[in-house]
Amino acid sequence: MEQLGEMKHAVSKEKKEGTKFKKEKVEVI
Repeated sequence: MEQLGEMKHAVSKEKKEGTKFKKEKVEVI
């Protein structure tokens, strides 16, 4: 259950980061 909560928190953070996070992912790939 704790892991699921952490995952949800990570997703929220990812959404807040938004394009910046996506751009970083693309650059890494």
